[in-house]
Amino acid sequence: MLQYLSRVDIQTSGVVRLGILTNGVKWRLYFQGALSVSEEYLEIDLAKALGLPGYDLDLVERTDERLTQAHALKLFYLLFGKQAFLQIDGKRTFHDIARDSGKIWEEQVTRDLSTLVFGDLFPKLVSAVAKHDAQRPSPMDAQYLDDVRQSALILLYRLLFVVYAEDRDLLPDAEEPYKSYSLTAMRLDIAEQRARARVFSQTAATYWPKLLAVFKVIAEGDDSLGVPPYNGGLFAKESAPVLERISLPDALIADLIFGLSHRIEDGEARYINYRDLSVQQLGTVYERTLEYSLREMDGAVVVDADDAARHSSGSYYRPTAL
Repeated sequence: MLQYLSRVDIQTSGVVRLGILTNGVKWRLYFQGALSVSEEYLEIDLAKALGLPGYDLDLVERTDERLTQAHALKLFYLLFGKQAFLQIDGKRTFHDIARDSGKIWEEQVTRDLSTLVFGDLFPKLVSAVAKHDAQRPSPMDAQYLDDVRQSALILLYRLLFVVYAEDRDLLPDAEEPYKSYSLTAMRLDIAEQRARARVFSQTAATYWPKLLAVFKVIAEGDDSLGVPPYNGGLFAKESAPVLERISLPDALIADLIFGLSHRIEDGEARYINYRDLSVQQLGTVYERTLEYSLREMDGAVVVDADDAARHSSGSYYRPTAL
């Protein structure tokens, strides 16, 4: 398919840039103009849409009441039907309009996620990391504050990495035995408990050991769970030693995971499916992490905007256009 798209794109001078690939059950729509043609395809499982035996909705699909079989069939008709490939206004096709709308949605989610992370979650997290660290110096010096900042950012990006990998089926969160250990299972459990108005403990820590276990599996691998070692510095113990000696309570972790997993739409919390976000969007969130430093105020750690931090480090996330 990739060879076909590349060849036909050249031979038609960019007029034909779409290709359909199917085994009868799964239908994929590939676009030659995608940033990563091999990864950024649209897929509809027609067997699930038809409700065939043995083709149940996965964990993520079951969280969104809008993802019904009828809805999936409508999407299939709209996106794979003949009319979707024809120009509507003399210039754009339905696919062109859908892609443009998708980009707007991505930007909205990224903006909302950035606002939530750095307006609410990050300040809570840095305060909690220092509060629950028995080795916290008094007063807290610049080196320790930098360690706390680094630890909080690493935790945030470990979580973002895992939810992104699980939602894109790069980790086997739909299959046992990893399924029971997965962050997806924790996301669904926390959402369900919040829907029941459950109060999470401010002192007990049951989610934290589960998170550390998932991080260890990704770092070192676990054949019994079907996960190979990724060997990335992000999950190495030495990358954030403060995280190895603290234990964060359920109330904080529940807020953190729920916040990263949902956005407010029409007054309701909607589940964020990270497979619909590009790496570039997560990079935009990452870039903002360079804009904040920490300081101590009345024995607590607070977040301070640091306009010079990113400039002095020379760190910028390359824009999509480049």
